[in-house]
Amino acid sequence: MKPHEIVVISGKGGTGKTTLTSLLVASFGKTVICDADVDAPDLEILLKPEPLGEKPFWGMQTAKVDPSLCTGCSACVRACRFDAITMAEGKAVVNTSFCEGCDVCRRVCPESAISLLDTRQGTSYEGLTEFGPMWHAKLNPGGENSGKLVQFLRESALRTAREKGISLILTDGPPGIACPAISAMTGADLA
Repeated sequence: MKPHEIVVISGKGGTGKTTLTSLLVASFGKTVICDADVDAPDLEILLKPEPLGEKPFWGMQTAKVDPSLCTGCSACVRACRFDAITMAEGKAVVNTSFCEGCDVCRRVCPESAISLLDTRQGTSYEGLTEFGPMWHAKLNPGGENSGKLVQFLRESALRTAREKGISLILTDGPPGIACPAISAMTGADLA
């Protein structure tokens, strides 16, 4: 049987979602706890989980230039609509803060000097509180794919609930109405 999931959400930050979630956790007793506010996770401060493990979160890909193969033709610079590639000392250089991983630069490079690499965007954590197992994560500053990280946390919480025979998952949702909030609510029993 699928565990029930309650997600505490609000359209903005600072409204008491984390406080309410922690009170529900204490009221319900044995639950799996999930802090889906990956941009500013606070539930761990209140529940103080004992760390059980951590895992890197790999988000979007970004371009990387092999300088030994780059001939400085600038085809990638002209093709990049995000202005993520510039020339320095006759070689293409990628500014990963601007790179969207669209792959155009790799396709236009006549020397095959560009590849796309997964980028670490954050870290997920598994812990154990006095109320039950807890999953939470921290997205790196400027990190992308927060919705995917929220999805990973919720899937991990569901798997843990099934493995341990726990019938309730309580999720502290992120603020707002964007991708992370949608990801936190999708498929939940109550939000």
